[in-house]
Amino acid sequence: IATKYDDLRIRTLFHRILQLLSSTQPPETASGATLIQCIAQINNENLRQLINCHNQQKYDQIYLLINHITKRLYNEVEQAKINLFQAAKNGPMYGCLSGINALLTIIQDDKYENDEEINQWRILFNHLIELCLEIASLTGPIVSSSSPEGMMPMELTDISGKDDDENSNGQITSQMLLVCCWRTIKEISLLFSRLGQIGIKYIENESQYRFISLKQVYYLIIK
Repeated sequence: IATKYDDLRIRTLFHRILQLLSSTQPPETASGATLIQCIAQINNENLRQLINCHNQQKYDQIYLLINHITKRLYNEVEQAKINLFQAAKNGPMYGCLSGINALLTIIQDDKYENDEEINQWRILFNHLIELCLEIASLTGPIVSSSSPEGMMPMELTDISGKDDDENSNGQITSQMLLVCCWRTIKEISLLFSRLGQIGIKYIENESQYRFISLKQVYYLIIK
């Protein structure tokens, strides 16, 4: 009974963490990032069930969590492509990025020697880099605006659609959008920095590397 109760508590906590990571309140996303670190360091045999992972391949626990949050981030990015304002309200992206960054800080990268494990991380890191570059292209016009606090989604017809609340609640709209974009860019910068710390030390040349390649380092530094 105690075991079932503990599993229920972990499941409830995990779902709450995911809610926090998609919150529009920065303190809540910070709490979610801290809690996901705690979950990652608990030896949880039911983690696969928590994240609905049916693949029987062996995965590192931190890998499973980062991969799961990356999928949630992808869904939020798809929403941002349709309507950036709606994304700022319902899935502001920076929370998921914050959770991923929190997990990246506790990776023991020197323990991965198996080619299969290393390849898993390579694929995931490559996906993260590409996704972050895509996010930056969506949020960049807001951050680089000469007056970002007054820039409204209606001015960005190429990346966001018209929202019914814009006229009646314009000030809140612009502030929500600004917070979303600035914090998202900040988390992308932190993520790129962390990936560099993890991967650069293992690069020998263009064809010999462990987690990230020289070409990817270029994107991390230049982009």
